[in-house]
Amino acid sequence: MAAQLKYDISEYIHGRCQIFAFALNAALKYPMTFIWDSGYFWDDDGDYFDEGKPLPPDPLVHAYCTRPNGTCVDASGTVTPFEAETEHGDCVEADHREISAADVKDLIKQKHIEGPEPGELNTLVQFINENLDVYRDGTRKMKL
Repeated sequence: MAAQLKYDISEYIHGRCQIFAFALNAALKYPMTFIWDSGYFWDDDGDYFDEGKPLPPDPLVHAYCTRPNGTCVDASGTVTPFEAETEHGDCVEADHREISAADVKDLIKQKHIEGPEPGELNTLVQFINENLDVYRDGTRKMKL
């Protein structure tokens, strides 16, 4: 039986990308990269917007994985790091950081990023394995 995603694939491109990258890592063992906006809380003069308050963590812009051949992949299929950075909203200063599964779990626990719902990760792993031409081979993009 084919995997039945709870969310439309577009939700995993814009909004739940960290969950899809986590699933790609689980399914295919690809390293994950998160793009953080390290300039989000700063004005043009380099001053922190909420002076006197503690600096919050940088906001997540997008998440993707890297195949063994060096190409990048997200829920849509093959992407370039530039596309991953620019197609997901305004970003002041993009900071691409490789991240481990353990670090992702910590960020979820700290409620800095949203985690998968019960059963969602298993369903996504099944979906990825049903679409290896998109996620492993890079020979097709997902239809949105």
